[in-house]
Amino acid sequence: MGLRDRRELKRAEKQSEPTQAAPTEKSESPAKPNFGASVFKGSLAEPEPSMVQKEDDNGRLYKLTDADFPQGYSENTQTATVSAVGKDQFKSNISRSLDAVESPGTVDQLRWQSRAAMSMDGLLIPFSATFTQRSPEGINAEYDSGEWSRPGIEQNRLPPYEKPSELIDYWHNKDEDDNMYTDVVTSATLNPFVRGHHISILSRGKRPGNIDARAQSGGQDASKLGDAPGLDPRIAPRPMSLRGPLVMTGWGYNTEGLPVPNMKRDAEDREDNPRAENFGMPIKMPKELLEENPSKKFLHNHVGRIDKWKTGPVDLRWDDIRKVWVSPGMNKVYLSKATRCILPTGGPDGKNSWNFGVNNVVGMGRQYRNPCPSDTCKYDTYFPKSIYYPDVEIYDPEDRQWCGKCQVEKDVNDNPYVNCEATETACVPFYDAIILRSMGHVVSGRNVKSDCGDKFRKTSASDPYSKRMGNPCHGWGSSYHGITEYLTDKVEGQGEANEEYSEGAYSILYERIFIENPLSQGLMLGDSFLSYDTGRKITMTYMRAKDGHGCGNGGEAISVTESLAVHVILQAEFVGVEMVTNSSCEQGEWGACTRKVMVQGMTTPKDCGPDDDYPSTSIG
Repeated sequence: MGLRDRRELKRAEKQSEPTQAAPTEKSESPAKPNFGASVFKGSLAEPEPSMVQKEDDNGRLYKLTDADFPQGYSENTQTATVSAVGKDQFKSNISRSLDAVESPGTVDQLRWQSRAAMSMDGLLIPFSATFTQRSPEGINAEYDSGEWSRPGIEQNRLPPYEKPSELIDYWHNKDEDDNMYTDVVTSATLNPFVRGHHISILSRGKRPGNIDARAQSGGQDASKLGDAPGLDPRIAPRPMSLRGPLVMTGWGYNTEGLPVPNMKRDAEDREDNPRAENFGMPIKMPKELLEENPSKKFLHNHVGRIDKWKTGPVDLRWDDIRKVWVSPGMNKVYLSKATRCILPTGGPDGKNSWNFGVNNVVGMGRQYRNPCPSDTCKYDTYFPKSIYYPDVEIYDPEDRQWCGKCQVEKDVNDNPYVNCEATETACVPFYDAIILRSMGHVVSGRNVKSDCGDKFRKTSASDPYSKRMGNPCHGWGSSYHGITEYLTDKVEGQGEANEEYSEGAYSILYERIFIENPLSQGLMLGDSFLSYDTGRKITMTYMRAKDGHGCGNGGEAISVTESLAVHVILQAEFVGVEMVTNSSCEQGEWGACTRKVMVQGMTTPKDCGPDDDYPSTSIG
């Protein structure tokens, strides 16, 4: 007997059951929908200008003044009022408090438009706490199908739980040990309406008035946590659930860990001239309130500025295996760039998986030349700025834009090529790498699949000193001799035809990060690689120049404390290498066999000299 046959038999059995209640006559007029008796209402108070004050070193408050704000600077703050009232009361009071002060008897439209109201069914939805087994025949086959039936018209029509997939374990089942649990989180193991719950009132059962939840639904007759009982929908608990999609208003942090509302992106007034040095920065406010790196700061007094909070639906996704709503998570894979050589470290036995010795001879004999810098950067290296990338401060030892060693030049035939000075003459910054982009960001326009990355890439020669031109998502800036590109010309929101770069991508461009290297991978300075954000941060204090512009230009040394994200390496950029697989001398001729492969990671300059011609140190 198939599923359909069993369903028809079950339906016939139910129709033959005697009924307790007398049939009711149908009304000739259509039923009037009952929209509920309670209404949530709320409003924001009129904006109240509040004078901004700060504390001096002695804890005394003072008023902020400057040339633009000689009388002080005020910000509007608002308070919210929310309450629940009866529907009739709401309707009768709806206009009483809305009379215009200037014209009695008329409605103040602005006050009405700033009020919000919603019946309770906008927040809560009834459901049935029984578990329905999904049927391959479709939902119609799930009605009256036996133990796992879906509530239908003859029961209560309430949406039910769904039984987790049979492809995963979920405990308890009635034939299993009471102490046997699984750590697989499902609709069964998260069901709060099980034996021992604390809820005092819960509708259940066939007969009206059965709401003694603790004694019955929460008692020994209730299912245990982990069971997925297919109860008769007429006797199953019938609680309430939050209505989805949920809509939330509040402040917090975005998917890149930046605060919202944001001091930069959510400022009331911003500089919109793409050529301005302070493009995108807050303006028309006292300079004392403008903080360094405003994109990493909350909007001033964000807790009290409700009108600036973020409002949007909560993004949850349905897990069709575990039968639960889940967070989709956020992208944590980034395209990053090494700002120093990243090499494995030796173990307690002193051995390592990498060294610069020819034939792996360490401490004596011939060594490969080391292309990596070794001198630590001085305080006034931090940080260069650029008009082509406003609000960015970074030292990149490879890119001449940021005081590095490489730039695109043109030869006598006007053909571009990458010219690099020796990388070992750079200095080593305190951070390990910088972020070029999140792999979840739009950086090349709508509906475009892009392989864009950094300005410079490795060449097929795999020589650490040899570079080729890349395809930078963020433009060339001034790194291409004779050509300048402003990233601000491509950022969304400028109304230009060529805008293709999201402001979210701009907000994390050249972020400094640390790298943990548990797999002993090796990267050359300047290597691009995919990294994964571990979610952890390390806080460190370093010295930088207060008044200088980086690149060793001096300035007052100040102490700065900063928290940097910790990433791990997923994969580095690949490059083709031709390898000699074997060589021999036959009949007076030397021959060799070669093969091309794709490799990644650290490389040294080639070594061709005699054994007595080696540097005394691996530092070039």
